[in-house]
Amino acid sequence: METLLKNRSFLVLFVLLVPAIVMLHRLGQSPLGGDDCYYSEVSKEMVRSGDYLTPRNGGTPDFHTSKPPVLFWLNALSGKVFGFNTFAMRLPSAVLGYIGVVALFFFVRAYFNIETAFLSALILTFTQQYLYHSRSAVTDGPFAVFFALALFSFWAARAEKKAYLYYLWGFFLATAVMTRQLPGFFVLGVVLAYILFSGEWEILKNPHFYGAILLSFALILPWHVVMFRKYGGHFIDQYFGVTFITAFKGYPAGYSSNPSLNPWYAYYQIILSNYEPWLIFLLIGLYKMIKGFKALDEEHRKAAVFLLCWCFAPLAVFQAAKVKQYHYIMPLYAPFGIIAAGAIAGFGEKTRRALTGGIVVLVSALTLTYIFFPIIPDTLDSREYVENLKLVPDLKKLDGDVYALRHGFSYFNNCFWFYADKRSILATDDELVAAINSQKKVTFVLLKEDIDKIKSRVPGPLNIVKETKDSVLFTN
Repeated sequence: METLLKNRSFLVLFVLLVPAIVMLHRLGQSPLGGDDCYYSEVSKEMVRSGDYLTPRNGGTPDFHTSKPPVLFWLNALSGKVFGFNTFAMRLPSAVLGYIGVVALFFFVRAYFNIETAFLSALILTFTQQYLYHSRSAVTDGPFAVFFALALFSFWAARAEKKAYLYYLWGFFLATAVMTRQLPGFFVLGVVLAYILFSGEWEILKNPHFYGAILLSFALILPWHVVMFRKYGGHFIDQYFGVTFITAFKGYPAGYSSNPSLNPWYAYYQIILSNYEPWLIFLLIGLYKMIKGFKALDEEHRKAAVFLLCWCFAPLAVFQAAKVKQYHYIMPLYAPFGIIAAGAIAGFGEKTRRALTGGIVVLVSALTLTYIFFPIIPDTLDSREYVENLKLVPDLKKLDGDVYALRHGFSYFNNCFWFYADKRSILATDDELVAAINSQKKVTFVLLKEDIDKIKSRVPGPLNIVKETKDSVLFTN
């Protein structure tokens, strides 16, 4: 083992192979979740309509999620190549998640050391939240990768003093913004925080720094201008309105049944619960970095400032916002991985070898297990629609849309739109009973807990097409 860990070719090969297996295997085995289905449906409608600029849901322009189109474009391309299925919709995020790990390895190898690079790549791969979002069809995984690539490029530009690296930073800043909207600009916040706390003011004298920012705006603005010219106030109200309302007031009435969402300590809670077994090393790394800060040479001190700014500048903004969603902190896991890996690499030789060897053995065993058994699809991937998908084959054979009550509507709607091309029609109890009693042939889906109260209000038996353990598909 010691010989292998000293072999640079082995370390590179291991980092290239293990994350690929973990992130890319069995992508199509478990169903997409609710948000995944929504984003995937938008991508599918882009292809069907031929309009790759306007996000549509149900044929209607829809900006209420405040997401620009980068993920939609990626999934649209994947869908055109592989079909609009679970595998194709997860593939772009998984490939980007893999790129994020490999880029982290080469970045840390170039500006820290190969052992820290090796460990940080493995830590990021086996960070539960990062792996989950790398295997999901939502914006959080790709956003975290673009965020990291932007900051890798900035640091490389600052270190190498090469113009093209500044423009690469500007490009990835733009892709981050075009994936998650305003949070993408937190990249710029990290950079400015670094300049402030490091005192490296000469960066602001570099014309390529401003050229990179201009490039990013040149890439960001056209889509926004086109959407504003086509949809005017509707675009502004939905696209920016929800963002600012959720930042300063919480979700607006009707958008969420729980406007305040998570408590003030939500991010610390998810780090404590999600970042095992790496949390102890992260805490040790932060402690040693801060305690030994003055003893570091100038370059290592600036690197420490950079990592600390990357960790705490976005966290401060997320903490200040009214709405606190666990997945918002995805961009923090790359610097967390570097700091945790640095802590392990900083132990004495005997402890370092034992820990690194143990991690390699554990990671190898997990990876081999994942190859032969569907552990990740059955545990980590979304299980939200496992039962719903059992209704889809029968639902596809029925004509028209499907009626559902408010109780359970969100559970059915996104799933049936994407997997069955069926729109769920929201109905009250009275409207649903009236539709059942009408002469028109209509399809219905209800949670089992609601079926008895409907049965008691109709004269005859329901024509049950399919049942799952929690739902009933039937016609009148």
